[in-house]
Amino acid sequence: MPIIEVKDLRKTFQTPQGRTVTAVDGISFNVEPGECLGIIGESGSGKSTLGRLLVRLHEADSGTILLEGQDLRALPPRVLRRKRRRWQIVFQEPFASLNPRLTVRQIVEEPLIVAKLGGSRAARLEKVERTLGEVGLSAEFLERRPANLSGGQQQRVGIARALVTDPSIVVLDEPTSSLDLTIRASILRMLSRLQRARGLTYVFISHDIETVRHFCSRVAVMHRGRFVESGPSQEVLDSPREDYTQALMAAAMPPLPYVPAAEGSALVSPDGGARPIPTKGANA
Repeated sequence: MPIIEVKDLRKTFQTPQGRTVTAVDGISFNVEPGECLGIIGESGSGKSTLGRLLVRLHEADSGTILLEGQDLRALPPRVLRRKRRRWQIVFQEPFASLNPRLTVRQIVEEPLIVAKLGGSRAARLEKVERTLGEVGLSAEFLERRPANLSGGQQQRVGIARALVTDPSIVVLDEPTSSLDLTIRASILRMLSRLQRARGLTYVFISHDIETVRHFCSRVAVMHRGRFVESGPSQEVLDSPREDYTQALMAAAMPPLPYVPAAEGSALVSPDGGARPIPTKGANA
């Protein structure tokens, strides 16, 4: 049974000039448990809006979203707050998504408090420390604030915040686009390891075609609010059928050579095969 089921999802926005813009236009798709679905497309194609609809940070105009069998759009706010811990999102700009006035401990602990999880303060602190350890940050970071962290460390905090409530689904909205190449590769390796260890389902939104090719088992190509092509990543990106996908691939920068697949430096596909992480993705 799919863990994500989306049917005929639509979302429009009104511009200040009074014009209606259709960001998501009748999209339908499923995602299986433990799968990583990549969503690619040019800027303005509706990728990030779709991601926010999936965790109900935006309200859809129409359509159905089932997450773990729950009709997301039918959940009242009180129930949604309780259920939201199962469906989390990691944002593109880590610093902008972190409250600069809070410490790392407070940032990661906050979802536990909101969801009334974790028990006592001491138990919550233990959970926060354990989750930070999973993303490669030691307890010495607990009392630091975002301004005292590097970009990669900020994004690790953002990922820890998403994981601390033990979600089953994580939407990754351009999670590495603002990071340099070396840090990008380490974050991707970490996300791959966490997916295997926790059995996570990812929706990975990106303009980096080469990263999606190697990180995601399936890909959907988005254009003007619609999916124009979808299927296994290697198949779609190696032999695109649609004109738009072909144009997207043609406009992409050619990738540089891959990082050698040394121990600990490869992504692992759902079938268990190692895939080297690209040093530079093709940006559309």
